[in-house]
Amino acid sequence: MSLTHPSPNHSARSHRVEALCVHWTGGSYASALDWTRRKESQVSYHAIIAPDGEVALCVPWDRASWSVGASRQPDDLRFTFGSKGNGATENIALAGGPPTKPTPAQVQVLVRLLRARMIAHQWPLTETWRIVGHVDLAMPRGRKTDPTGGAWLDLGAVRQAVSA
Repeated sequence: MSLTHPSPNHSARSHRVEALCVHWTGGSYASALDWTRRKESQVSYHAIIAPDGEVALCVPWDRASWSVGASRQPDDLRFTFGSKGNGATENIALAGGPPTKPTPAQVQVLVRLLRARMIAHQWPLTETWRIVGHVDLAMPRGRKTDPTGGAWLDLGAVRQAVSA
């Protein structure tokens, strides 16, 4: 897939990819695309999913997007990347955030995209522990709550759909 909305905010990976991290943008699809295109924002995602299911590809999958910020390794001991969250994750954002829940189209496309990325990495679809939320990586704990804060997205249901 070629980039549809390139962001200047990315770098070489510092670690092999171990996880797929889900985010909310906190704003509209248009504002998220605008923000990630601005070098001064120092923010990007590999992909942003619009409410209608359109996908904007912003950073090449083999590069590190800048969306995790200060990070820590999730509690799951199968991960080995420590504080290298940006370098060890692929980051997919759903446009929006509380109080408006993600649309069914966004969730369907998220599941398809997560499944495709797991296959690209040759990970079994049963390894859904690799799907994490920004809340799981942000440091200090509680700095970020997306995408599950306020019951915005049921990441457990997303993982189950990916493995189905």
